[in-house]
Formats: sequence, C-alpha cells, structure tokens
Amino acid sequence: MSQDVSDDDYMSENVLSACHDHRPGLTFNHATKRKLEAEKKRLESNKRNNMKSRKQLEQENRTQALSQPLGEDNKGFNLLKKMGFKPGMSLGKTGASIKEPIPIVVKEGRGGLGQEAQARERIEARLKTHSEAECSRMAEKFREAKRNFIVERKVIGDLHKSQRACYQLDQQKDIMLPEHPWYWPPQDGKTDKSSHDEEDDSFDDDQHQTDLCQSDEEEEEKVEMEPLAQLKSVTSYLRGAHHYCIWCAIRFDSEEDMKDNCPGPTSEDHED
Repeated sequence: MSQDVSDDDYMSENVLSACHDHRPGLTFNHATKRKLEAEKKRLESNKRNNMKSRKQLEQENRTQALSQPLGEDNKGFNLLKKMGFKPGMSLGKTGASIKEPIPIVVKEGRGGLGQEAQARERIEARLKTHSEAECSRMAEKFREAKRNFIVERKVIGDLHKSQRACYQLDQQKDIMLPEHPWYWPPQDGKTDKSSHDEEDDSFDDDQHQTDLCQSDEEEEEKVEMEPLAQLKSVTSYLRGAHHYCIWCAIRFDSEEDMKDNCPGPTSEDHED
C-alpha cells in the first residue's frame, strides 16, 4: 500500500502548530493549579465587567427608540399628515412652537413624587438661613470692632489729657519727677536748660548707673501696661493728690468737696 507523498508527517511543524494546547484535567503541581485558578477568576471578572447591566440595556434601548422618528405606518403620524402636517414643521398656528417632542425624563431615584423637590427646597432654605446668619455675624463683628476702636481712641485721648493735667499740677507743687513715667506726657528727648543747671554736676558713676537701671524698669512697666490701666492709675493719682477730675475739669477744694460734686472716677459716670 503506497503512502501519499502530499500528506504531512505527524511530527512535522505544520501538524504540531494546528494542535490545541489542552490542559490536563488533573494538575499535580500546586503552583500550576493556583495559576489556573487565578486565570479563571480573571476571565470571569472580565466577562462580568463586559456584560452590561439590565439598567444600562434598558437605557440604551429607550434612547435608541426615542431617537428614531415616527414611521409612515404610524396611525397618529398619518392623521397629522392628513391635517396638513409635514416633517420638520411645528405644531400650532404660529411657527414659534416646538418642533421636537417633549423628552421623557425617567425617574431614577426611589423617592416618592415631589420628595426630591421638597428636599431641594429644604437644602436651599438651610443654605439661605446659614448665609443670612453668617452675614449677621460678620456685621455684628464689624460693629463690635468699630465700637472697640472708638472706645480705645477715647481712652487714649483721656490719657493724654490726664498726663498734661498731672504734669501741670505736679509742677505747681514743685514735683520734679513723676511718680510713674506715664503720669506725664512723653518727652521728646530735649531737656530744659534750667533743669540741667539745677542738677548737681558732681554725681558719681555708680549713682548714674542706678538711675539708668531704674529708668529701664519704668520704661518696661510703661510698655506692659495697657492705655486703660494707665488712665485709671493717672486719674486715681490726680483725684488723690490734687483733688482734680479730668472729666469735670475742676480742681476741688478737698476730698469731701469732690465726693459731693463729682459723679465718679470714670468716664461712664460723667455721661449722664
């Protein structure tokens, strides 16, 4: 029996390349088994990802159906044609009417009818209330800052007035140094020549250093005190040492005279 020369040898490359690689039903190698299971899970995952959900299919079918115009076999369309309607025309007597049908909006949420609108209205109301409250808070903050600014300027003005009065009254009593630095107006660095003439020229260096240290401590105390605290201290000194009130602008004869005729030791007492 002669063999056909045109037949390929079963060991040739053409026959081997046409054969499919069938994996055995049993795998005795655990590494190969895990690899096959991982590949199987990957294929199943890709299949699930490629499959469209029922919701997606319904939406695509609905969109495709609504995008197609009515055919000639539609009874409603034929009735409109008999009434003179032509494709592309608008309904109504005027040509300003819509030419496309009203689109269908499918409700996707699970809320009842009107609940989404109510929820949206509640959110808008809360946002409006929050905005109004924020505006009110900012306005109140601005008014408070304005009041504090006015009060601070008034305190500084009263402090300067008290310092000038204290300086003049102390000079009348021949007091050459204030009890505290802020009791007198701040000096510009220029000293009267007469005061220098009255000072003793023969003071030692140790005494001079001591005076400088005391001056530094007084300056630090002056910086640390607020204007309101300085004002209270100066006015208290004026009332006690000179029986003088800056708001009454009067120097009383005695402490009893001040108690009887002065409303009080603060600016608020003199507002009425």
